[in-house]
Amino acid sequence: MRKVLITMACAATAGMAVLLVKEMPAIRRYIRIERM
Repeated sequence: MRKVLITMACAATAGMAVLLVKEMPAIRRYIRIERM
């Protein structure tokens, strides 16, 4: 049971990392617009 939880946590973390990498350019552009 614990192994399943660890696997799910790893998968969720990996998914979040992939999402962050994919959205990085958009986030940077948004931050730049906000600073102007």
